[in-house]
Amino acid sequence: MSKTIVVPLIPPRLDASRVTARALPVARALARRGNRRVVLVTVIQMPREYVALASALGLDPAARADWVHERRQYLEQVAATFPESDVTVEVRIGDPATELLELAGALDDPVVVMASHAETGLTRILVGSVAFRVVHEATWPVIVVPAHTEVDIDGVARLERILVPLDGSRTGEEVLDAVLALLGPQGLDLRLLHVIEPPIDFPKRAHESYLQQGQEWATTYLGEIAQRLSPQGVSARTEVRIGRAAEEIQHAAREHGIDLLAMATHGRRGVQRLVFGSVVERVLHEVRVPLLLHRPTEPEHGG
Repeated sequence: MSKTIVVPLIPPRLDASRVTARALPVARALARRGNRRVVLVTVIQMPREYVALASALGLDPAARADWVHERRQYLEQVAATFPESDVTVEVRIGDPATELLELAGALDDPVVVMASHAETGLTRILVGSVAFRVVHEATWPVIVVPAHTEVDIDGVARLERILVPLDGSRTGEEVLDAVLALLGPQGLDLRLLHVIEPPIDFPKRAHESYLQQGQEWATTYLGEIAQRLSPQGVSARTEVRIGRAAEEIQHAAREHGIDLLAMATHGRRGVQRLVFGSVVERVLHEVRVPLLLHRPTEPEHGG
């Protein structure tokens, strides 16, 4: 429960829709659950060589100081909305994704909470591309808050109803450890989901047999996971669905009023990695609730 929460932000002058601020309610909720340190960071997007090139470009070095001052003032205003936490603010200059990855990578146990999927204009370029790269390169948990998520920017998110889709891999199950490390077992309404995708071009009898056996296996599998969580004080409900994985995950999230989705990003290698990875990609682009993405430490070997 000692994680450092890293929240990248863009000031309202450059983010009129306050897309990046949508990460703040989730960050506040995490901070309250674990009394954790919070790092608010903003990156002025320009080459690191700016200072050396300023004269050649005819730019006044004082302008850089003004930009940094403006950014720091904004972060300090946001820091005041975390009254019970140890908050530090940091202004960096360079490529946003590179700077964010470098900052978080220097921390012992970070979790990045960031918004993504801005729909128009400059913010889409700055936020969407940054989130994409961070999600794909981070070796620590990342919580992505879609721009179309309905949130009270000045409030505190509810993080109680958690949906965890599992693909049957041991490494994919590591996301459960990430959930408990972030939230703890107290007050969690945890739902474990496995989606069986119908086979294509199976004869009817084989099709029915496949689905029946798949449901039996998935029910047993999820039940065993729930039993393993019980000694940790976690009561987990299980559900098996049939359909396209990304669609069924989204349907379950809506039907159960889920507060947070939690998924492993690379549970397997080879073809299975491509299949499950593509599910994560589709969910990331369509879901309307925060999504916790966790990369397993040791991906499974196999087909």
